[in-house]
Amino acid sequence: MRLACTLGGAPGAVAIRLEASLRLVVEQEGSAAAPRTANVQPEPIAELVSRQLSDRERAPVFDQSMAVAQELAKSLI
Repeated sequence: MRLACTLGGAPGAVAIRLEASLRLVVEQEGSAAAPRTANVQPEPIAELVSRQLSDRERAPVFDQSMAVAQELAKSLI
C-alpha cells in the first residue's frame, strides 16, 4: 500500500508492504532512512468484528458502515 502525504512541507509517500508471511515493512519513499519492520499475527475476521462490537464508544465510521450494510441487505430481500 502506498500512502501519499506531505512530509516537511513537500509531497512524499510512505510505502507499506508485506515481506514474508508475517512481516510488514514501512519505508518513506526517497529517504535514506532504513525501512522499519514489524512482525504481525493474522487475526480471524470474527475476532476483529467482536473486538469492534465490544467497544462501547460511538464510532461514526462503524455506524455509517452498518447503515450501508443494512441498506444492502434490504435490497437483497
